[in-house]
Amino acid sequence: MSKTRNNHYVPQWYQEGFCEPGRSSLAYVDMTPDRKVLPDGRVITQNGVWNDTPTSRAFFHKDLYSTFFGTSVNDEIERYLFGDIDGRGSKAVRAFLAPTFANGTSTSKRFSSTSISKKSARPRGWTG
Repeated sequence: MSKTRNNHYVPQWYQEGFCEPGRSSLAYVDMTPDRKVLPDGRVITQNGVWNDTPTSRAFFHKDLYSTFFGTSVNDEIERYLFGDIDGRGSKAVRAFLAPTFANGTSTSKRFSSTSISKKSARPRGWTG
């Protein structure tokens, strides 16, 4: 199994929620655009501050969650901890945003009035 070295601090499934309809890349402002050193020593900032990038190349840092022992790289934090959190978080958010649960129950259905305003939930003797 290959090691996971590019660790996303914003999960890719979450980034995809910000893509424009019909697109699979994000538009963002590059706050550190490439700089070019001219022959006379002057440094200029390149044009094209707006970039499009796929979610695989956005919001990640190499070895953010990797641990090292000598030359050995360990990615268990990414695979077992954050991988599990991302997997369950993705399912939870999608279930919350879906108009119906898997069993057909509507997620927009309000609590029934009987569960909210039961007379048995009022203190004894309260008539209001």
